[in-house]
Amino acid sequence: KYEDANFPSDYVSELGNIVVSEDKIEMFATALVGSTGPPLERAPASNFMILDIRKNPIENNLIAVDQQIRLVADLENQMSHIQPFAYLVQIQNKQNQVESLSWLTGNLTSSQKINLGVTWIPFNEGKYFATVFVWESIDNPTALSPPLSIDFLVK
Repeated sequence: KYEDANFPSDYVSELGNIVVSEDKIEMFATALVGSTGPPLERAPASNFMILDIRKNPIENNLIAVDQQIRLVADLENQMSHIQPFAYLVQIQNKQNQVESLSWLTGNLTSSQKINLGVTWIPFNEGKYFATVFVWESIDNPTALSPPLSIDFLVK
């Protein structure tokens, strides 16, 4: 915050970070200081997909009732140090009720790339949505990647 009482009385600002009053002008600004990059750039997930138990892609995301599937994604450590992570997969039905929540935890070494997956068996027909989250840990939900989602149909 910066205050100045020496501006002309008829001064008008079009900037949102300046407040003009009768006796002074206040200016506000913020800045980030430090060497840590934004959390979402630390371990991005990509290529989220549904595979059968033999690791073959499921065509048209159409799954049979009682068919075991794998929900997999690639994960890459963008940092130059070890990065702890929690890989969470949430499955919701069309009413947005959580049907399953699974997770894996571990550490990624510097620049390590891995492919992670959890399994699930649908017991009912319907439309489902799966979302993968990558956090620092189960206890610390600081995101290391934007969430990725995929929808699929169970018949």
